Amino acid sequence: KGKMYMRLPEKKSYEMDERGQRHSYWGVKFEEYVIEQDPEVKASYKMLKGTIGSKRILLSAEVDAQDAEGRQIEVKTCYKKKLAAKMPLTWIQSYLGKVDVLYYGWKNDEGIVSQSTQEYDMVGIPGSDLLQLPEANAMIGFVGDVVDWMYDALPDKDETWMLEYSTKPRKNQGGNYRGGRRAGGRRAGSREEKEEQISLKCCEKKFLPSWYAQLVGDTTEDQLVKQVKGLALN
Repeated sequence: KGKMYMRLPEKKSYEMDERGQRHSYWGVKFEEYVIEQDPEVKASYKMLKGTIGSKRILLSAEVDAQDAEGRQIEVKTCYKKKLAAKMPLTWIQSYLGKVDVLYYGWKNDEGIVSQSTQEYDMVGIPGSDLLQLPEANAMIGFVGDVVDWMYDALPDKDETWMLEYSTKPRKNQGGNYRGGRRAGGRRAGSREEKEEQISLKCCEKKFLPSWYAQLVGDTTEDQLVKQVKGLALN
C-alpha cells in the first residue's frame, strides 16, 4: 500500500476569532492550574495499538494527566448547561485516545471556574442523558467506515496521496451569497455559509516537512513494522 496524509486548510480559513481564542486561553489556564506540571515535560503523548473498523492501527494521543491510580485524565472547561451538546465530540476524541476520566470545570462568562468540579467515567457516559448509546455506536461506526475507506482508496503500490479538507463560500442559484434583510433594514444571515469539500489526489512529497520526509524515506516498511511490534504499547 501507499501512504496517505491528511491536510488541513490554510490557517486563515479555520483560525479562531477573538471569542474562540479567549475560551481556548481559559481552558489552557484551567488545565495548568489543576495539573501538577513536570518542568521537564512540555506535553505527554502515548502510542496506542488497536482496531478501528476492520483495520489494526497505530495512533498517537495526547494525555492531559494521569492520577495516582494510573487513570488517564482529560481536562475540560465548559458551561454546565451546554455539556450535553459538547459531550459527543469530547467523548469520541477521548474514546479513541483510551482516556479513563473526563474532568470538568464549570466556567462562567468571565472564564472563572467558581463551582465544584466534576468527574465522569468514560465507560458510564454512553447510555446516559449526556450521550445516547445509538449515537455513540454511530460515531464509532462512522470512524471505522472512514478508516476502511481510506485504506481501500489507496492503490497497491508505493505512492503518496493527500486527503485534503477545505471550505469555500456557498452560493445560491443566483450566484449571490445567501442572506436577506430583516425588518428595519438589518442584514440577516450576514455570516457566509461554507461548503465543505474533501479531495483525494496523488501528489509528490513536497508538502511534507523535510525532517519527516527524510525519516520516512530512510526507513523501509519492514523496519517500521519491526519497530512497532517491539514497542510495549497499550
